[in-house]
Amino acid sequence: MKFYGQDLLGSGESEMRRVRGQEIALVLQSPLASLNPALRIGTQLGEAWRAHANGSRGTKEEAVRQALLRVRLPTDEEFRRRRPSQISVGQAQRVLIAMAVMHSPALLIADEPTSALDAVTQAEVLDMLARLNREMGMAVLYISHDLQSVASLCSRVAILQNGSIVEQGSTQAVLRTPRHPYTQQLMSSAPWLQWWLQESQYGTLDRVRVNAAICGPVPVPSAPVRVYTGLKSPSQPPMG
Repeated sequence: MKFYGQDLLGSGESEMRRVRGQEIALVLQSPLASLNPALRIGTQLGEAWRAHANGSRGTKEEAVRQALLRVRLPTDEEFRRRRPSQISVGQAQRVLIAMAVMHSPALLIADEPTSALDAVTQAEVLDMLARLNREMGMAVLYISHDLQSVASLCSRVAILQNGSIVEQGSTQAVLRTPRHPYTQQLMSSAPWLQWWLQESQYGTLDRVRVNAAICGPVPVPSAPVRVYTGLKSPSQPPMG
């Protein structure tokens, strides 16, 4: 496993401590389980800064303020003195992302970062990851079983079955024309996404990304139902 030519599996602990958080950052699935429940938000952000930086208290406070601004969270003292149990799950996920990108890493690993969020907050977090990717020039390795969020965010995709990559390529190519039986099976479980991806309907994936990010996951109904996307086209087929 190499990163910028460095063999990470062969690196010692001291070298990996430099890489973790500074060059490669991680955002996990459950923000409330990842944050320390006993420490205030500002304290945890400050510790994340001190892990790879030195400076005065004023320098640290400014770094914390900028990190909160980057993920569009309040920067006032009242918010920073809250503990994780005193903020929403969506805010907690943004705090985790703020901690992760504080040192402008080259790579952000996002492991199911939206699975604990409601549909609206999912769309906001996906939009934020895309924005940080553009503004910071930071690569994002997005791990998810949600094809909808993959289609809304990723430019390339790798499909894993039993821990092995069975198909990879551009998101458009893999999701529009899946070749491996497992990928075909995944796509058959989301017929509404297949319809969106039809080139005859939209031509490019950009329109699909906007719609997929907004609509949220389609629940599995206990009884047959007909679900509509809310688009205005009278010729749009129902999705179920």
